[in-house]
Amino acid sequence: GDEFMGHGLTNSEHLNELTPEEAHKVVRMSVDIIKSATGQRVRGWLGPGLGEVEGTLDVLRDCGVEYICDWGAADDQPFRMHSGLYVMPYTLDLNDMPMFERHGTSGADFCQYICDAFDTLHPEGKDQARVLCLSLHPFLIATPHRIKYFERALDYIKSRDGVWWARAGDILDAYRAAVAKSI
Repeated sequence: GDEFMGHGLTNSEHLNELTPEEAHKVVRMSVDIIKSATGQRVRGWLGPGLGEVEGTLDVLRDCGVEYICDWGAADDQPFRMHSGLYVMPYTLDLNDMPMFERHGTSGADFCQYICDAFDTLHPEGKDQARVLCLSLHPFLIATPHRIKYFERALDYIKSRDGVWWARAGDILDAYRAAVAKSI
């Protein structure tokens, strides 16, 4: 039941470091590889390093991608762009890569940050849904000295009522349905 999202061919090669032609080729190849390997159409994209070049959004849309996370730090709710693509919330604050590698955050502090963010978004979500995105890398969060703190954060969230555990595509579908009802 997982949803696969495009993320480039390697995280070492950011699209904004390539020519538009090279970057567009990477997007197309990434989407094709995922579809071939999983049998699933790719609905979402997160560019390596959150980078884009001119025309990237058009190529993504032409490849059938519906949402991007590159601009997701802009809000804690999805929104539609002029390109027709949707922006899915993506967190830079609750991303284990910068928190552990750049800032030296402990597992316990990261757990607290997750719980604090939840405590803000959960009551706000009673009137209008909010997305709590956790950007995680298994080689970081699943280490023996960190995983127990992450499990504590998940247990904390699970103990609250009114929480919907969803894939990004499910969130997009719900957002579209809510917008359609309001029109």
